[in-house]
Amino acid sequence: MKKFFGFGSSTPPPPPFPGKPPAPPAKRAPPAAPVPAIVGHWQEPGTSDTTEFRADGTVIERTGTGETIRGRYSLRNKQLKLDLDGVADDLSLPVAVGAETLEITDSEGKVTLYQRIS
Repeated sequence: MKKFFGFGSSTPPPPPFPGKPPAPPAKRAPPAAPVPAIVGHWQEPGTSDTTEFRADGTVIERTGTGETIRGRYSLRNKQLKLDLDGVADDLSLPVAVGAETLEITDSEGKVTLYQRIS
């Protein structure tokens, strides 16, 4: 049998290098963040307007007249913040999100109720 660098089948392997610690265990990926309860399609009863909140933080509103309004949203401490394309000021509105209902209170205190459609 041929020997390489002094080691062959009859020679035991060298001991591990004393200064090198063992490799740490592999880290697990952190669990995925939960999807906010607001994510989905919502409709105001009695209208054909729909609003879609996506998990990536985008929002799309489609009006009954065919207009589409896009933007970004965030939801923290029951406050919905909206940055809509074409609207100069961001909106910050109190919300209550349920399994099947969404209540949004506008700046004048009027509450609008939405139903989940998907």
